[in-house]
Amino acid sequence: MTRDSETRLVEAFTGVKAATTNVRWGGVHGSCRRRVRHATEWFAMTVLVLGDQLSRRFGPLADRPDDRVVMIESRDFLRRLPYHPHKPTLVFSAMRHFRDALREAGRTVDYHREETFEDGFESHFERHPDDDLVTMTPASHGGTERLRTLIERHGGTLATVLDERFLCAPATFDE
Repeated sequence: MTRDSETRLVEAFTGVKAATTNVRWGGVHGSCRRRVRHATEWFAMTVLVLGDQLSRRFGPLADRPDDRVVMIESRDFLRRLPYHPHKPTLVFSAMRHFRDALREAGRTVDYHREETFEDGFESHFERHPDDDLVTMTPASHGGTERLRTLIERHGGTLATVLDERFLCAPATFDE
């Protein structure tokens, strides 16, 4: 399917402006599930992978196999809530194993172990100024805006895509 025909399909199904979207057909077990993507698919970005998004089958990691990946291990995470003592060990271990698996698969992964997410983004943007990041929408309430604020403070941009691991979009609950 050509880019022009994809664009026409998006306009026909969603009414969204053609200049800002792209469409990809695919799905589980051959079903035809329509997923709308923004124009970010047409230029290189860095995929931000959060600790609860460790899957290569969904989101930007699946859609952008050639783009760099950034992961931030923030110790500040330990102080936010009274977590079970084993939870941070489990999350950080899973992140490190996932990083290693991505590298073994040939992906470029920038992994930052920092005190805060702010420090992690500062370190990332020192090496990659004005970088454009893309991630799945964070599960935590207000997470997208907190990330966007941190990233823009360091001169970058953040694009988010819906988390495909959920059956419906959050907007469905507003109806």
